[in-house]
Amino acid sequence: MGRSRERTGIRVGLIEAARGGTLFLDEITNTSLAMQARLLRVLQEREVRRVGENTPRQVDIRVLAATNANLAALVTEGSFGGSVLPLKCRDHRGATTARPSGDIPLADQQFLKTHSEPDSVHGRC
Repeated sequence: MGRSRERTGIRVGLIEAARGGTLFLDEITNTSLAMQARLLRVLQEREVRRVGENTPRQVDIRVLAATNANLAALVTEGSFGGSVLPLKCRDHRGATTARPSGDIPLADQQFLKTHSEPDSVHGRC
């Protein structure tokens, strides 16, 4: 991940720390519309700027986000910017850890295979 903070006084943010990997955002619907717009900028431009710096830093990340909320309803009421975030969705509604379905891992493998292409564009949820 780079140098430690003690030696340089620099703190690496979560997005920069996830460089080359996956950043998991739980309960994405709890983020403000302003934060969603900032995240969209990072995903589109593939760069971040540290606080107090003017030079952008390149990042290559994949974002995996989860929520228990009904995204379609939140987009309709305006509390979640469905047009702000490019979504490739897999709905596990009804699947619980108490009663896991054997089909979920198979469906997830297919979903990941389909959406692992860097420039693939698929439907929204």
